[in-house]
Amino acid sequence: MSLDVTAAIDEYLDAQREVLTRDPHDLYDGNGVHSTRVAARRYRSVLRVFADRFDADTAQHLDDELFWYSSLLGRLRDLHVLRAHFADAIAQLPEELGPSTGLGERIDAQLKIRERQALRAVRRALVSRRRESLLAAVVAAQPILDSDHTLDDYLGSAQRTARKRLRRAGKLDAGDPDRDAAMHRARKAAKRARYTAELCVPAFGGRAKKAVRTWRKAQDQLGEHQDGVVAAEFLRTLAGDDTDFMLGVLWVREVLR
Repeated sequence: MSLDVTAAIDEYLDAQREVLTRDPHDLYDGNGVHSTRVAARRYRSVLRVFADRFDADTAQHLDDELFWYSSLLGRLRDLHVLRAHFADAIAQLPEELGPSTGLGERIDAQLKIRERQALRAVRRALVSRRRESLLAAVVAAQPILDSDHTLDDYLGSAQRTARKRLRRAGKLDAGDPDRDAAMHRARKAAKRARYTAELCVPAFGGRAKKAVRTWRKAQDQLGEHQDGVVAAEFLRTLAGDDTDFMLGVLWVREVLR
């Protein structure tokens, strides 16, 4: 077994375990939810990028459970992001179209309803046996299998996958119905490349830090696109009248033209 790879995985996973296993009450604020969700994503990234280092059945079960947990946290976190997104967007509208119309209050009221539902789901999960079992598995999981692959191999593979998905998404026109999904897949691959580079920093130093910066930038840019997709879908579901909604769409097209 390559000791440098094993040590790097252990050190990186230890940092994620520390976040995932902290007091549940720390998750009730927005930052706690976000940091815990990111820790779950980082852990899942290791299980996937370094898959040949883990027992396949154990890793798959842990990946599934971390996905369940991070999805619950994600629903709440996404609503926090939407709130900030719409507050900024409405503030930039002309007074007669945004701040004075009650639009902000209407959006805020709908977000609060959804936030309460998401928070209830998170609170149930925090005291559940399923979470207890998950945290026990998170602590117990260790890279146990031998491999000839080096840290360079894993980082190179993660970056090649991210580049491939970015190219694939970039070839699609804005009107292509598959474009949003392709952009989202590219963003997830960019995250895995970034997290793998983070794991490699103790071993590679500046070279890995540069990769972290590169993939964080790609992730942020793709994240802006995904935020727009989520916001647009929220507005579509919020619109009570399809005709009024389409009138608004046409108005925007005319203004942009």
